[in-house]
Amino acid sequence: MIELKEVLRRKPVIWDNLHANDYDHQRIFLGPFAGRDADIIPHIAGIMTNPNCEYSLNVPAIYTMALWSRCYDHETGETREWDPRDASNRAIPHFLNEVHRDTSVCSISRKQSVAETLSEADKESMEITKVLCFQDFSYSLSKVN
Repeated sequence: MIELKEVLRRKPVIWDNLHANDYDHQRIFLGPFAGRDADIIPHIAGIMTNPNCEYSLNVPAIYTMALWSRCYDHETGETREWDPRDASNRAIPHFLNEVHRDTSVCSISRKQSVAETLSEADKESMEITKVLCFQDFSYSLSKVN
């Protein structure tokens, strides 16, 4: 990654196709983000993922990718060990909340705002998405333990 950074004269952004299924809708990937050493985090500008076509099926990979991005501490320069299995175990409750969530538009009354209808898992997913949208991996996830 350091060599690539020198050739490009900037930190690269990684586009990961880890769990994409747009090439084959018969296949889904529900595993954790894996295969990337956390030591590359200080050498990249960001990481993006090509999601599954089915929204709720993205929760495990995106949640675990966000946890992976927090392995590097920008203040101390230290990298914690990355454990995809542990991250997967932490993602499962959020995935289950998502697949059991009522997604019908009719469930929101006209007087309720969308924010009032968000579950805690939705709010946490929004916080995680914020991490993936910013180039700075040090962005704080307030709800991820």
